Amino acid sequence: MCGDLALKAFRNSLDIVKSIAQLTGSGANDLVENIRHKLEQNTALQDELEISYSELLAYEAIELKATAKKIAGYKVILRLFKDRGMEGLRKLVNQIRKEPGYFTILGTINGDKLSLVVGCSDDLSVRADQILRLILDKRGGKGGGDPSLAQGGFSSEGQNLVDWKVELLQEITQYLADGR
Repeated sequence: MCGDLALKAFRNSLDIVKSIAQLTGSGANDLVENIRHKLEQNTALQDELEISYSELLAYEAIELKATAKKIAGYKVILRLFKDRGMEGLRKLVNQIRKEPGYFTILGTINGDKLSLVVGCSDDLSVRADQILRLILDKRGGKGGGDPSLAQGGFSSEGQNLVDWKVELLQEITQYLADGR
């Protein structure tokens, strides 16, 4: 009985190897080398994709900077997206805040949550963490950060992107106009 189970397990393993060989377009004898080659190709493609993504973010940062509004002497960028990843928003805010004078809030609505990334260029007297706290405290949100970069979120149930953009722009304008 043990021999039958071992033979069954061997045949099952052989079927798996044959299936993988067929999927990769190689013979069973070349399977390991072919998989190694495909993994190397995959790594190279991932590296190229990361470079392209960084270049895309750089262009997007240029476009966003062109839309900045002058408020109380600050170049303010406020943009809300639908279903955008936070990592990409953080990278984008960091691209923008490298240049002097920019105060940036980028956000994304995912489901019923609005997540924000706030960034301030190093030359500004306003603090990203304080501004984020001002926004979150009014809405029961959570988050944190430091003077140059902060992130957090809150429930956005019942409002759309346009409503949030108008509301946040009013709050930010008031905050900056008060000279905080």
